[in-house]
Amino acid sequence: MEDGRLCATVEDWINDDRAIVTLQRTRAEEAPRREELVLATVNGGSDLAAMAVKFNRGNGRCHLTVKNYESLTDLYNSILVKDPVDLIDLSGLNVRELAKRGFFEDLTPYVAQSELLSPSDFVDGILDAYTFGGTLAGIPSEISIRTVVGNPAELQNKEGLSLEELLAAESRYPQTKTFDGVTNEEMMQYLMMFNEDTFIDRDTGTCHFDSEEFKALLEYVDQFPDKPANSGEEALKTGLSNGEIRFAVADLYPGALRDYQKIFGENIACIGFPTADGSGGHLVFGSGAYAIAAVSENKESAWSFLEESLLQEKSDLYASIFINYPTLKKELDKKADIAIERNEVTPEEIRAVMELLPDATPFFSGESDEILQIINEEAPAYYRGQKGADDVVSVIQNRAQLYMDESGR
Repeated sequence: MEDGRLCATVEDWINDDRAIVTLQRTRAEEAPRREELVLATVNGGSDLAAMAVKFNRGNGRCHLTVKNYESLTDLYNSILVKDPVDLIDLSGLNVRELAKRGFFEDLTPYVAQSELLSPSDFVDGILDAYTFGGTLAGIPSEISIRTVVGNPAELQNKEGLSLEELLAAESRYPQTKTFDGVTNEEMMQYLMMFNEDTFIDRDTGTCHFDSEEFKALLEYVDQFPDKPANSGEEALKTGLSNGEIRFAVADLYPGALRDYQKIFGENIACIGFPTADGSGGHLVFGSGAYAIAAVSENKESAWSFLEESLLQEKSDLYASIFINYPTLKKELDKKADIAIERNEVTPEEIRAVMELLPDATPFFSGESDEILQIINEEAPAYYRGQKGADDVVSVIQNRAQLYMDESGR
């Protein structure tokens, strides 16, 4: 421009935002000082980059940089050594372990004092699902649920299956596959997600992977294949009718429960994965869930980003698409009304899925859990017949105990 300013047009497709901006050349020493925020993530993608741009453009007090890590292991190790970050993308991380070890700021007081959000704005149970040891680690903007579905008669009037009952049933029905379409590594991960404390005493820092119970668990998981088998609705129906299959692992995206009702019949229940106490365990896959790092020196600014990410409005292109469940009640109601009108989902199904949240826990990748990595490295030797169960559990016990000793867990 004639006065030396630069003029630019900005078109943000993801946020459906367009603007004309002018840029004034300013000497570095004359520019206003801003807090520098760092958000750690794995493969953050264009959505997160667009959120950062939008946040920076509307915020004169701080500037957010997205720091991408190549793997969950790299990000996890960065958190453990307390690298200087302010925000952490929780996707795939073992939120429960990290929260209990004090790596996250508790968001409870931030929500309570916020002028834009309140606890009552969120669907019931989602704040509890992300609270561990009194620390609210993050709040996802959208969620999906993975659980186990089956005939409620299998529960014998109980809430869910316990690990002990699962292993006992296996010995009674050796020709029956409990679950369909699951690999041995996936099943081990599901069982350890909900039962790891059965084999680890964190108060004393001791492991019990050489116990008869873990040996029985290893033998149970051995029945599942190394690679996903060809499975589908017809295979599941056939397996159920001839008694070969009892349950199915189900992703409850909107409309999915009706699909499983067609397979199992109207008498269907969300049984949940086996847990130590038989309460029924369900997995939450959260998107847009970020924690404030306990080591951050810019916590208030980090919270302002969390507020903005939770409250951002989707463009018309995405607003009516009902793939995941929004955690803000008003957003859930908006999408649900459209989906119900289109006959894509029923009010009863939405209510049934939301009722699972109090017993749900965030999903984490095996890559972000050292104990699970040890099991996944050693257990295949038993599955493939290269070592006996006693030898494998002994190695797992030694490695897991060494890790607990060295990490001060």
